Amino acid sequence: MLRKKLAILPLLTSLLLLQSAPLSRAAKPASDAPATSILSDFVDGVPTRIGSDSLGSYGNGANSVSSIIQGIGDWVLDTKTSSLRRVRIDLGDPILGSGANPPFQAANVPVRFISKCASWNIFMPGMQVGQSALCPLALSINYNGTTYALRTNENYGGTDPVQWTCLARNSTKCVSWNMVPSVVQVDGQRKVAMQLVKPADRRTPEQDLGQFYMSFDISVTTP
Repeated sequence: MLRKKLAILPLLTSLLLLQSAPLSRAAKPASDAPATSILSDFVDGVPTRIGSDSLGSYGNGANSVSSIIQGIGDWVLDTKTSSLRRVRIDLGDPILGSGANPPFQAANVPVRFISKCASWNIFMPGMQVGQSALCPLALSINYNGTTYALRTNENYGGTDPVQWTCLARNSTKCVSWNMVPSVVQVDGQRKVAMQLVKPADRRTPEQDLGQFYMSFDISVTTP
């Protein structure tokens, strides 16, 4: 009887492994998708406040740039990993009364963008053509050895979300988007209020550097 029980154990173990294998594959997270990001320098002849370095589109892996749609559906563009590519940031449109105190007026600087649509229950690849969605946006900026951040989300009163629109789909998902400000201001321009901060470190808390109107027109495509 003992021999029969010992012979059955390997068979039961094999069956359990076979049953659990499909579950493991189903739980595998989606992969990041390489993307090409294009930052427009003008909208209707007016310079954008967030623009390119005049060197063309930002392709994933080109000149060590990271440009992706993450598996969870968030857009990331990171030029901090590149020794060549930069982003033009223009802080020349401060919001009066916000205590605006920018570290620079306009400069081509290393920047990391992330638009966390997933945190607002938006899955960018799942959008339909013509569908628009509001999402937060954050920029991490390096300037003269110091890190600053431009942010728009629910944690900063008075800031505005950005607007993503799906432009094209393949047979299964959205593969092309456009990101623009979600608000048309009283001067007729599309621009959002963003909070500028110097992030906290071990020695000092986060520093409020005021709010700024930022304009942009950014296109993103995946294969």
